[in-house]
Amino acid sequence: MERILIVAGVKPARLVLYAADELGGYIKRLFHLSVRVAATPGKSNDQIITLDARTPPIPTRLSDQGYVLRPVEFDNRPMFQVAGGSPKATMWAVYDLAERWGVRHPPHGDLLPDRRAAERGARQERTS
Repeated sequence: MERILIVAGVKPARLVLYAADELGGYIKRLFHLSVRVAATPGKSNDQIITLDARTPPIPTRLSDQGYVLRPVEFDNRPMFQVAGGSPKATMWAVYDLAERWGVRHPPHGDLLPDRRAAERGARQERTS
């Protein structure tokens, strides 16, 4: 089974930890993958999603309301960065990614797409 490592960074803000938990929950429910959260990538062989704006550094021109969703390489390792110029922006980035996977957020709770629709959204995100 493929495993996902979500990197929250060293001493992350509480909102970034919450964003990591939310992202992990979406990944588990949509793709049925094993997820764990850590401060750094370490020597993990897992697929890595980093919420840490310093690993690798986000563009300096990013405002405290801006965020990035992008494939990156750090220490010769491929990762996908979901990070913002502030903890709030990182949370927005997580929800944006989930919406690209087909999740909807009406007032009464999240609506999740079926697995095939979510996988189509993930494939489109990797190629865009």
